[in-house]
Amino acid sequence: MSKKRIFIVEDEAIIAADLAHRIEQLGFEVAGMADTGLRALEVIPQSAVDAVLMDIVLKGPMDGIEATLELCKRCDVPVIYVTSHTDNRTMQAAVGTDPYGYVLKPFHDRELEVAIRIALHRHGTESKLRRLERWMSTLLASIGDGVIAADTEGRVTLLNAAAQRMTGWSDDEALGRRFDEVFHLIDAHRKRPMESLPTAGVETQAELEFEAPVLLQRRSGEPLPIDDSFAPIRDDAGRSVGVVLVFRDASQRLSNEQLRREKLAAELASEQKSHFLSRVSHELRTPLNAIIGFTQLLQQDTASPLNAAQRKRVGLVNTASQHLLSLINDVLDLSRIEQGSRPLQLMPVSLHRVMGEVVELLCSEAMSYEVQILVPSLPAGLHVQADERALGQVLLNLLSNGVKYNRRGGTLALDFTADANQVEIGVRDQGLGLTPLELSQLFQPFNRLNAEKSRVSGSGLGLVIAKALTDSMAGTLSATSEPKLGTRFALRLPLAASAQSTIFAEPRQTGPQAANDAHPTATLLYIEDDPINALLLSEALKRVPQWRVILADNGEAGLDIARRVLPDLIITDINLPGMSGHDVIRALRTDAKTAALRCVALSADALPEQIKAGTESGFDGYWTKPIDLSYMFECLAQWLPDRKV
Repeated sequence: MSKKRIFIVEDEAIIAADLAHRIEQLGFEVAGMADTGLRALEVIPQSAVDAVLMDIVLKGPMDGIEATLELCKRCDVPVIYVTSHTDNRTMQAAVGTDPYGYVLKPFHDRELEVAIRIALHRHGTESKLRRLERWMSTLLASIGDGVIAADTEGRVTLLNAAAQRMTGWSDDEALGRRFDEVFHLIDAHRKRPMESLPTAGVETQAELEFEAPVLLQRRSGEPLPIDDSFAPIRDDAGRSVGVVLVFRDASQRLSNEQLRREKLAAELASEQKSHFLSRVSHELRTPLNAIIGFTQLLQQDTASPLNAAQRKRVGLVNTASQHLLSLINDVLDLSRIEQGSRPLQLMPVSLHRVMGEVVELLCSEAMSYEVQILVPSLPAGLHVQADERALGQVLLNLLSNGVKYNRRGGTLALDFTADANQVEIGVRDQGLGLTPLELSQLFQPFNRLNAEKSRVSGSGLGLVIAKALTDSMAGTLSATSEPKLGTRFALRLPLAASAQSTIFAEPRQTGPQAANDAHPTATLLYIEDDPINALLLSEALKRVPQWRVILADNGEAGLDIARRVLPDLIITDINLPGMSGHDVIRALRTDAKTAALRCVALSADALPEQIKAGTESGFDGYWTKPIDLSYMFECLAQWLPDRKV
């Protein structure tokens, strides 16, 4: 262990030499000597010195006390006075310099050793304390939490930088003030000041936290939500000598909690909305199935055909029913798009093929309105990045509107432009056009822009759905118009590389085939608890007399019949009393005797997730109410190939 180095400041050479000898005898090392205060100030700050022995009376303009005061400003070294002066004036002046020792001449070696060792120990302890204070000061200044301390009288003794920032009080202004003046808390619920924290902190035996929400009234008067906790400061005997409080700005936490609550509320509302729409759809589709089905039977009845007036009235019923069904479908479709529950599969899609298929679908409608559709020559390799089904739905809506809202004998002109990034498809009609006000309201739900006064049917949701689908495909849909000249819609979609694409939609052949009595009878089991819908299907299937139809009004009865009869086809509703349609199909598939029977669901549950759940349960098909009888007979012809429909 290296020896401690002691510097001697003494103007008497003999005494200085004697001190040097004694120091070495006591086990220390002499770091140097000076005979004046000025000389000491020159040498000591530049030397490695652990302590200084300073005479008070020195030669020259500066005595030992003055030298000590100046030395303390220049370096951190303990000073021990070695002097023969004991008068009050000298003693008071020396004490003012806060010396580490005071040794009177003449002295014994032991006195000198004790004085030096105590000074070294005290200086070491104080140095550690100062380092700790600097470390704590830096820590308190750098942390984001505010820290305030107060004594037992409720006076502020510490205020870190974060606390100064949040309270609005500076350190100089806050120290010594009443705690509740600087840190004024308000109960956010009761809107009244809270009790003084220092009093509560000194009296309590443990750390406390206030229940949120608590507001800090800043010096400016603005409230700030905070989270805080405080605890008493105790001495070695366990007595409370003050309180320390730690707090932080709770604005972000409260904001995050509010966002989380709003998200949960939105998710709950979305779930409730989906459930409500599902129930409404189911309840509306069930009677619509009977209405549309029986009107189709009346229209197609060759045994007792309707007269002209009756056909017109039944046709009106069917038109109104189809309009209501279209409205139900549009509302459900828009709801799914808004909730993000209609997933889109974006891929390269051939614009040439999809456009051609849409135009082909609209040919008969355009002929009935005497509208000519002009289609430009599209490159076969032109592909857009889109969902094929959604793109077809958007184009079908735009072209269908262009036909319906056109003038008799008008044209519907399509055009397209492409650059390196996107393709624009234009759809221009020659209708009445729109005013600027009507254009601004174009994509509002259920706003048909006075078209409800015309003979053109619609729900006011088609363009809303088209725009929502376009947005989901990273495209844009806009419109320009001139009154009495027509309207042009511009559909812009990202350009994509050419790729293999699936077929958009193949037209379905409709209408039952003629009965053929030469083929053997087929047995069909229909499980339906609604008597009107059961009657509808029975009446429809009577058109094929060689078919045998068995009815069951619940799942248990239907399952029993299926096991006994083994029908060629089972049609079952999903929402049955007791045993559901899902339970029926699971029971059929787990029974070796009935596992291979063909079974199709017929339900008013028409949401995509409901249809998916049905197909995953094991059904061979899933029909939604109201059922299109022509489509039903087409499916039956496919499923019963050896039984002519």
